Amino acid sequence: MNFWILQRAAKQILFCPTPFHDWHFVCVCVCVCLQSIKICVTKLPLYGEASLQEGETDRILCYCKKPDDIMSRNLLKNPCGEEDLESWELVENGGNGWIVEDMPGDCGPDFENDEVKKYFVTSFEWCSKKQVIDLLAEDYTTDELNTEPEVTVEDWYCSRTDCGCEYRLAVNLLDDNHEVMEYFKPELVLLDPENDDCSWKKMSYTFSGYGPGLRFISFEHGGTRSQVAAALPCPAEGILHLFQPGGFLLMRSFRRQEVGSPALERGLRVLLSTTLTTSVPKLAQQAPVNQKTVFASETAEDCYKPADIMPRNLLKNPCGEENLAFWRLMENGGDGWKVEDMPAGCGQDFVDEKVKKYFATSFKLCLKRQVIDLCDEGYLSEELDAQPTVTVEDWYCSQTDCGCEYRLTVSLLDENRKVIQKYQPAIVTINPKIQDGSWKQTKHTFSGYGPGLRFISFEHGGKDTKYWKGWYGVRVTGSSVTINL
Repeated sequence: MNFWILQRAAKQILFCPTPFHDWHFVCVCVCVCLQSIKICVTKLPLYGEASLQEGETDRILCYCKKPDDIMSRNLLKNPCGEEDLESWELVENGGNGWIVEDMPGDCGPDFENDEVKKYFVTSFEWCSKKQVIDLLAEDYTTDELNTEPEVTVEDWYCSRTDCGCEYRLAVNLLDDNHEVMEYFKPELVLLDPENDDCSWKKMSYTFSGYGPGLRFISFEHGGTRSQVAAALPCPAEGILHLFQPGGFLLMRSFRRQEVGSPALERGLRVLLSTTLTTSVPKLAQQAPVNQKTVFASETAEDCYKPADIMPRNLLKNPCGEENLAFWRLMENGGDGWKVEDMPAGCGQDFVDEKVKKYFATSFKLCLKRQVIDLCDEGYLSEELDAQPTVTVEDWYCSQTDCGCEYRLTVSLLDENRKVIQKYQPAIVTINPKIQDGSWKQTKHTFSGYGPGLRFISFEHGGKDTKYWKGWYGVRVTGSSVTINL
């Protein structure tokens, strides 16, 4: 095929996956120069011969066929750990963090596909990793995606032979604004090697009929070591006694930092099978709160919950002690986000002496976000539908020598991540020549927002006002989101 002739003769090339009479056009490419034609032909190899359409001398129809690796292929990069953790965003990296091991390792059996030689391993605190697939970047066209093609997801998981585990998967179909169109989020899977053969198990799901507009796919999976297996090799640094109706005693060991954690709270809910209240039973009257002791007597009302378990801050790493872990950097302009020690350039220590660090922004907009899954945090749908008050707090200040802008947006979201209610105060501009540069608090309480709350999105940040290189923008720390039941 003579590309020079195509360049001179055609204003458009219509790429069609089937013969001319079928008219299912994959894409339309405007011929601007020879290079653009070469790019088109490279991405979509042609077959057959180009022919002028009768009566349309300015168009050339090219039969084309997408290769099999474009039409049906795994869109996840590095799915089996051959490139260690490359291409994965570590959303949570708790305990000793994610690692990659060789088959079969401690999982016992080999994988059913002998070409798979490695697997990813989680640790004793929650680990999850994510990929967001840009379908347009993967050579799919908007026309193709708007026909709602089926999307099939598969994942394989297993436990060690000597320790139970938890497994979770969440896959979201997203539109061009990254809003959720449809999602697949099966219930948390618990594996106990005493009652399981530890073989590899498959999780599979096919999306269909989700409507036009698909542009991205978010795939997130992970888990942790089980908290319920009696034979777990976990340090006995704190003993929690749980009494169930009927007087059956369960004793479980938790590391000290796990007491008051989402995993513990979920466990309490499963064991008690009811919403915990704040009334104190007779059994608990002699138990100090700091022993982290929870009792359940014969009635649902006779339950006691330690004050330090609820309410609690649902934001992870709110003060930068773990650098930028758990935060999604929505905007990372200028020199990007940075964590600094108090007081540094802000001049003043924080109001709470326990807070030793803060997040600093730069000369272009910096925004970071956490989306809290309330069901994962141990809250029941019945509790959330009762519309408990949700209180958000954030602290911010400027450098002593440079002004800044501060922004905050907090949204209550339903199960489809649609906004139920939003708090978005006006952008705050701070001039250190006029203001004292002390830490300032913004606070808001949501109430009466209606049933359906399932997620909370917390986003904040800003920039400096002088466009100075470095980190002279707004400082933020001490953020919190609490639910008051």
